[in-house]
Amino acid sequence: MLKEPLVGLDKVLSDLDDALERIDLRTIDIVTFSGTGEPTLNLSLGEIAEQVKAKIGTLPMAILTNSSLFYRADVRRSLSKFDVVVAKLDAGDDEAFRLINRPADRDLRISTLIESIKRLKGEVKGSLALEVMLLHLENGKVTNIKGRHLKRLIDAIIEVQPDIV
Repeated sequence: MLKEPLVGLDKVLSDLDDALERIDLRTIDIVTFSGTGEPTLNLSLGEIAEQVKAKIGTLPMAILTNSSLFYRADVRRSLSKFDVVVAKLDAGDDEAFRLINRPADRDLRISTLIESIKRLKGEVKGSLALEVMLLHLENGKVTNIKGRHLKRLIDAIIEVQPDIV
């Protein structure tokens, strides 16, 4: 478990100020949090989101996330600061989940991920979008585009009831 933020509030705000000096805010449709790695690992995510929102005003904010930490209440509280949460869901069963996503937490089960996404949907005021990667390797060993893996993925999407896929 990380003890300190990956990127601190001051760095994010400084980078945002630099960008906003070069860009007319009226030309921006949405401000999106993403990066190299999972943004919900940052312990200061909620505070960073609040401060960014104060700078961008009525512009909507989105976040791209792998959904793996949604089981944590603190993460869901941070995500509630966003207008759009784009959550990753590539599988509906553990076998496909392990093959496609290779989660760092070996104990994380797809049922936990699905239940956590559903819980988040009930707690946020903004939109929930699912980002789904469809994958099929030529050797047929990894796929979520046919057979039982596709059926379980579709069932999971229907169960989550996102605003958009």
